[in-house]
Amino acid sequence: MQFTTTPAGLRDFLRRLGVNPAGLRVGRVTVTVPARQAGRVRRSFSADHRWAGMTLAARGLYPAHEITVNLDHSHRPTVFVVSLIRFVHGRRTASLAPAYPAC
Repeated sequence: MQFTTTPAGLRDFLRRLGVNPAGLRVGRVTVTVPARQAGRVRRSFSADHRWAGMTLAARGLYPAHEITVNLDHSHRPTVFVVSLIRFVHGRRTASLAPAYPAC
């Protein structure tokens, strides 16, 4: 998922996920795009932007999240989120890999 918001909207989004916005680490890119999908997604997190990110571990019924924020325009941060859900059945664990839309 990708969206652009305001600083207040970013704080609200993170708080709804149960985390403190101060947990974003400047210079950290946490969203990963699998190599086999990189060409389709056309998304890169190059060093010439101001990034901040955090990773949230799965809790109970909630998925894990990779969150990266582009802070180039502090009044309009762009947020990138990937959710990862793990299904456990018996002794087997399967991950539902994120589906990246073709842009």
